[in-house]
Amino acid sequence: MPRSEKKSKKDTNAYIHFSKEFYRGRDTNSTTKAADLWNNMPQDQKFQWYKLQNLRKLMNIIKKNKKLLNKSSYELIVSTLNSPDSPFIIEPESLMAGLAMEMLAMKKNGDIPNDDDDDYEKILEEFIHLDRCS
Repeated sequence: MPRSEKKSKKDTNAYIHFSKEFYRGRDTNSTTKAADLWNNMPQDQKFQWYKLQNLRKLMNIIKKNKKLLNKSSYELIVSTLNSPDSPFIIEPESLMAGLAMEMLAMKKNGDIPNDDDDDYEKILEEFIHLDRCS
């Protein structure tokens, strides 16, 4: 692969976020300490790290496709962030499905110009299986 092509960066998992924070300001022998602490950590404490990991993943996806961040998806993200005890994690597919639903509603109202119909059809078909809706 030529050097000019960038490899897509794999998303880090919740443990990696936790261990980076744990290592900060500690000696290099703390790897096993971090692993032991993570393995003995209650699920509710681990969940906060999973939420952080998922939020970073979500922000990277939104950075690549800014159409995903509309008013309703923004409100959804803010509502989960403002309630730290919320057991919900927003998957990127939720935002994509929300965008597709919004576009479907716009199409039914005639708010989408006809020249873009093919692009919208592709997005709608990818995230909402219209053949299953009828």
